[in-house]
Amino acid sequence: MVASTGIIGRRLPLAKITAALPELVKRLSKDGIAQAKKAILTTDTFSKEASVRLNIGGRIVNICGIAKGAGMIAVDMATMLGFIFTDANITRQALNKALKIAAAGSFNSITVDGCMSTNDMVILLANGRAGNHLIDNRKNFSVFSRGLNMVCRELARMIVQDAEGATKFIEIEVKQAKNAKEAKRVALSIANSNLFKTAMFASSKNVFGRIVAAAGSSGIAIKEDKLKVKFSRLNKKEVKVEVALGSGKASAVVYTSDLTYEYVKINAEYN
Repeated sequence: MVASTGIIGRRLPLAKITAALPELVKRLSKDGIAQAKKAILTTDTFSKEASVRLNIGGRIVNICGIAKGAGMIAVDMATMLGFIFTDANITRQALNKALKIAAAGSFNSITVDGCMSTNDMVILLANGRAGNHLIDNRKNFSVFSRGLNMVCRELARMIVQDAEGATKFIEIEVKQAKNAKEAKRVALSIANSNLFKTAMFASSKNVFGRIVAAAGSSGIAIKEDKLKVKFSRLNKKEVKVEVALGSGKASAVVYTSDLTYEYVKINAEYN
C-alpha cells in the first residue's frame, strides 16, 4: 500500500520505492515505530503517536497509530496519512465498521484551513496475534471500537495542535441541534470561517460576531432568540467554543486552529 503527500500531479518514483523495500523489510523490528512516526513527517513540527491496551475476553489487545498532517486539513481526512495497527483477532467486516465509526469522530471532524488534498488516507491493519476470541460486529465489538476511537481522536487532536503556523487549538461544540448532521454543519461553518480564525489569532472580542455570522451562513435555520454562544478565555493556547441552537438535543464537536501570518508564509513558499 503506497501512501504519499506532496506536489499534486507529480508522479511517485515507484522504482525507488520498489528498490528500497528489501532493505526496509530487513530492518523491521519491534522498535521500528519510533523511526516510522518521524519518517512520515512533512511540514509537521512533531511526530504523532497514540496507543491503547484493551482487555478483551482475558486477552490483552493493543492498538497503536501514527499519523502526519499539519496543513490542507479539512473534513474527508485532509492532507493526512494515518497508519493504525492492532494485534486483535477481528473480522474484516468488523474492522471496516470500527474504522468508519472512529474516522467520523476524529479525522473527519477536524479542519485547519478548509482545504483538502488528493492523497489522504488512513489504514488499519490487524494480524490477530493477541489470540482473543474472534471479534465480529457483535461480540466484543464495542470494546474494540471504543479503543480505536480513543487512538484516532488523539491523533486527530495532535494534527490540529500542529496546524501550520497555528497559535491556538480550538474546540467547537454545537449543541441543541435538530440532528447531528446539522450540528456538525454549523460547527464546520464556524471552524472554516477565515474571519473567525483570524479573530481568534488576535484574541479579538469581535469573535462573538464572527461566530454568530458563520453559524447564520451555514444554511441551517437558526432562531436568534434561542441562539446562545460562549467561549473560554481567548488569550489561552486552548479555547473552547460552545454554541447552543435551542432546537433539539443533538450535538457535534469539531477541532480547528487559528489562522496566522505564519500559515500564509509556509504555504506561499511551498513548491
